[in-house]
Amino acid sequence: MPSTRRIELELQVLEAKRQSFESLMSRAETEHNIGGSGDSDSLELQIKCLTSERDKVAVTIAEKNLELFELQGA
Repeated sequence: MPSTRRIELELQVLEAKRQSFESLMSRAETEHNIGGSGDSDSLELQIKCLTSERDKVAVTIAEKNLELFELQGA
């Protein structure tokens, strides 16, 4: 089924996006810790924004998994 394959590929892209947000969050924390004198409020805001975007991708992943489930007739 071509449509299921497309959804599987879309899921791979979304998983990569989610991992990218995790990496950005880790990098922001590391840069803050290495810099030592960075603004904690700024870091917290940046982490919250990245977390929000990551969670939006997680919702899309769940929706795609449901779509895939329905297409497979399970």
